[in-house]
Formats: sequence, structure tokens, C-alpha cells
Amino acid sequence: MVMTVIAWAAWLIIGAVIGAIAGLIQRRNYALVTNILFGMLGAFVGGMSFDLFGFPTITDFNPSSIFAALAGAILLLVLLHALKRRRVVAVREAAVTNNAVMQPDDRREELYESEFTVDRRRIPIWVPVVFILLLPILHVVLLRVRILDISAIPAPFGTVSTYSSEQGTLDYLVYTPPTYQQGAQMPLLLFLHGCMQDPYQLEFASGMRAIADQNNFMIAYPQQNAASSPHRCWNWYDDRNQQRDSGEPTLLFGIVNQVRQNYSVEPNRIYVAGISSGGAMTSILASCYRDVFAAAFVHSGMAYDASNSPIEAITAPLRGSETPPDVAGANAYACAGDANQPIPVLILHGTADTVVVPQNAHDALEQFAQTNDYADDDTDNDSVIAQPATTETLQVADGHTYTVEHYDYNGERLMQRYMVDGMWHMWSGGTGILPFSDPAAPNASQIMWDFFSAHSQS
Repeated sequence: MVMTVIAWAAWLIIGAVIGAIAGLIQRRNYALVTNILFGMLGAFVGGMSFDLFGFPTITDFNPSSIFAALAGAILLLVLLHALKRRRVVAVREAAVTNNAVMQPDDRREELYESEFTVDRRRIPIWVPVVFILLLPILHVVLLRVRILDISAIPAPFGTVSTYSSEQGTLDYLVYTPPTYQQGAQMPLLLFLHGCMQDPYQLEFASGMRAIADQNNFMIAYPQQNAASSPHRCWNWYDDRNQQRDSGEPTLLFGIVNQVRQNYSVEPNRIYVAGISSGGAMTSILASCYRDVFAAAFVHSGMAYDASNSPIEAITAPLRGSETPPDVAGANAYACAGDANQPIPVLILHGTADTVVVPQNAHDALEQFAQTNDYADDDTDNDSVIAQPATTETLQVADGHTYTVEHYDYNGERLMQRYMVDGMWHMWSGGTGILPFSDPAAPNASQIMWDFFSAHSQS
């Protein structure tokens, strides 16, 4: 919620600045305060519209919405001044027709007026003030309408459950393939959506159920609580959520345990994957719960400890981790406590991603290399390094080229990184039904399971 409030403040400030500039330029016709109020109103509507219908982001605040707020403020002020000029022209024409003498309307020194006139209607100044106060409420309501709680609608597949603890409450969806039978253990994938997504959108974009049917594993899709984030982003930047047994990580770990209680789960084959903010949360879970997850997949996400404040949560996706990867790697190692085994990690990122820039894929790889260097023998001795053993360049038929880096340890594949040329911030491959996936990119769902199937907990 903090990031949403930052967005509101940013839009209002932009609107106030544009309104002040308009008021100084158009010193006739409108008072300065009126311009500022309508600038704020237009900016909020512009930013909110972009936020609701624009592209998904890593946090609740999309910096690109600033441009939408700027456009909204300018458009509303231009419209209002056009209507004002229309009224002035009409009054002058009436004066000429009636042979009346029209006095000049010069209010250069007036900053405030109790009401203003649009066309022929006189409107009290408190009207835009009320709209500005109500818009944040409307924004939250529209977000709730756009992304409903999965527990409030019939599930098109799977079973919806709820997990609660003193840390909070999360709904989640469990899908089991047709071959599932109680008592016959199956691997489990914890699959985390990104901002402005729900589990159904993630599934329809990735096509993960088809992979589960072919390979006989079950999937748990948690949904972020709207009270924690109106945009349904995982709050990866919060220090409380970068610790074991605290905040959102312990809620997600609780979901894993609850699924294990209710279903037949193979305990040494539990995996975690996520995209965008879900990818950033995957880095946290893979770092702090290395004894739980057999492998992890970070898709268009970020490293552990990439930021530690709301301001850093805005800047880190756009330029890379605020914490140096070697320091973040040591912190990640310490987060897991006594769990001193390396964790296999797969990383995939698009080179054209402007929401979470590709630097974050490099930071994540270096962070996990450092974490695994500590985890294999409790020592920073470069036993695991961020240097690929082999690299290959491939291409999807009639699609993107991509580079695959393989990182080995003790003769086994410990880490892989895929960099997809020209792919933006979306699921690689998938169905292409929603704007969340790119079917011209390599099939991340299949790549992920191929990587996971080679790893299990010892």
C-alpha cells in the first residue's frame, strides 16, 4: 500500500506543477488555485487510467504513469481553457449584438476564486476538491474489480483454499493433473504471479497446466492479498519480507506446508517459480528456504536483497540491485540459517525489458553464485563462480534468438541463465492469449520443468 500512496502523491505533485505553470501563463480567465486543482485532477485521472489499463510492473508504482499523469493534466487544462475562451467569445458577441460596452476582465493578481465558469455554468471551487479526495478511493475500488479475489469467483480449474497465520492471509489455487491419486506422491510447484495479475492470468499466459499434465506434478498458485498490495504485487522490497519466518515468505511457506498436509507431495521435489514481483519473491524464497525448495526459477525478476525501501523499489528495477550482488549473496546465505546446501537456480530475462531491466538478471545470477559458494562448504572460496562453463546461442523458429549460459558445480548443472533477444516484460513462450506472454520466445514453462526435473533435495 505504501507504493500506491507514493504513486498518488507523485501524480498530484505533477498535476500541481502543471496547473501552476498554466496559471502563470494564462493569468486572465482563471485563478492560479483553480488551475492547480484541475491540474491535479487531470493528472490523477491520467495516472490512474494508465495504472489500470497500462502494462504490469514490478511494484505498485509504475514510473511510466508519470507521463500519463502529465498528459492528463495538460489535456484537462487545455479543455477547460478552451471552454473558457468559448464563453468569452460568446459574451463578446452578445455585447456587440446588444451594442453594450464590455469591460475588460483582468485578474492578474487574483489567486483564488470561490467559483468558476465553464461555458455558461458556474461551478463552486469545492467540486474539483471533492473529486480529488474521492479518486484514491475509486482507484482502489477499480483495482479490486479488475483483479478479484479467487475465493470470490467460481474456479475454472483446480481447488481454491485459504491459508492464515499471525502474519496474514492468502488465498491459493491448487491444480492436480488427471493422474493424481491420494497416497501417490507427486512433485509440487509453487507458482507466483506478478503485479496486476491473478493466478488464472498467470496460468492462461504460461500454459503450465499442460506441462503438469505431461509430467505429472501439481501446482499451487498463491494470490497476493489486496490489503497488502492493491495491485497484487508481492512486497519483495520490504525488509520484513526478506527474512525467514517473517512476512510474506512465511505465508508462502505455510501454503506449501498446508498443501503437503492435504495432498500427497513428494517432499524432496518442491519447486518455486515466479515472474516480475513473483520472480523477486522467488529469489527470496530460494535464498531463505534452501532446505525446502529443490530448485527455483526467476523469470524477469530480481536478486535477493535488491532493495530495502520503497524508493529503492522504484529505482532498482530500472537500473539493477541497490545491494551489490556479493553482499546480497552473503546475506541470502545467512537468511537460511543452518540450511547449508546450494540451490539450483534458473534465470530467464528479455533483453528489451524496460520494466525490470536485464541488469537484474545479471545481478540475480551473481547473487546466487555467491550464495551457493557459501552454501556448499560454508566458505567464500570461489568454489561456485558466476562464470559459465558453456554458452550457446539458439533461435525459436520464426521467433527470437536467445543465449543460454550453463553454470556447473561438481559435474552437475547448478545454474542456467537465458537471455531472450528483443523480448519485453512478459512470460517467455506460453499461449500468447494475454499481453502477459510472448509466443515467439522460447517456451519458459517447458524449459523450467526440464531444469527442475534434474534436481531434487538430497
